[in-house]
Amino acid sequence: MSPAWAQFSGYTASEAVGKPMGELFAETDHRAISAFLSGIAGGTALRFEQQAALTRKGGESLWVEVSAAPLYSASGSPIGVCGALRDATESRRVAEQAEADGVRLLLLVDQIDTGVVLEDGEGNIQQVNSALCTLLSLDAAPYSLEGMAVTELLERASSGFIGPEGFLHRVTEIRTAGADVRGEAFVMADGRVLEQDFLAVTVDDKPVGRLWLFRAVLRTQVRAAP
Repeated sequence: MSPAWAQFSGYTASEAVGKPMGELFAETDHRAISAFLSGIAGGTALRFEQQAALTRKGGESLWVEVSAAPLYSASGSPIGVCGALRDATESRRVAEQAEADGVRLLLLVDQIDTGVVLEDGEGNIQQVNSALCTLLSLDAAPYSLEGMAVTELLERASSGFIGPEGFLHRVTEIRTAGADVRGEAFVMADGRVLEQDFLAVTVDDKPVGRLWLFRAVLRTQVRAAP
C-alpha cells in the first residue's frame, strides 16, 4: 500500500494491509469491488476499471476510479492483483450533470411542436418525439422507432406526401450531400405543408450525427428557392 493509498483512504499501511479490499469501500460497493478484483485475478474480467465510493477512515466517502491488472510471479503464475486509485469526484460530477442535461433535453424535445429526429453517425434513429409522429401521420409510438434506420423511417413517411418518389429522392440528395439545409418545403397528400431542416450534429468540430426538424407552415410562409 503506497503513501498515496494512505492519503486517499486515511488508513495507515498497518491498518489496511491484510483486510479484504472490498471492505475499504461503501457497503453498497463491497460485492461489486470484490467481484471486480476476483475477475481480474481469475482472468475472467471484461474490464479493468471501475468506479466506486471509497469509505475513508473518518467515515466520509470519496468517489474513486479503481484501475487494476493481474499480478504474476516470475514463473508466470497468477498471484493476485495490482492496481491504483484515482480521484473521480469531478468526472462523476460532470457525468451526473451531463445526464441531468440530457434528461432536460429529452423532456424539452417531447414537449415542442416541431417534429424531431436525431440520427446517429451510423444512420440510425437515436430519438424521435411525438410531434414527428403526428406531423408525418405515423401510426407508431416514438420509442418504437428508436434504433430504426433513418432511411426506413423516411420510406414509411413518404406515402403521406404528394409525389412520394420525389420526396424520397430529395431527402436522399440532402443526406448524401451532408450539408446543412434549412427551410426545405414538402406538400403532404392532405394539403399540409411541412418545412424541413437538416443539420449536422458535431462534437469538438467532428460530425457525430444529424438532426432532422419538421414543422407545419402556411403556404404563404414557404420560403422561395434562391
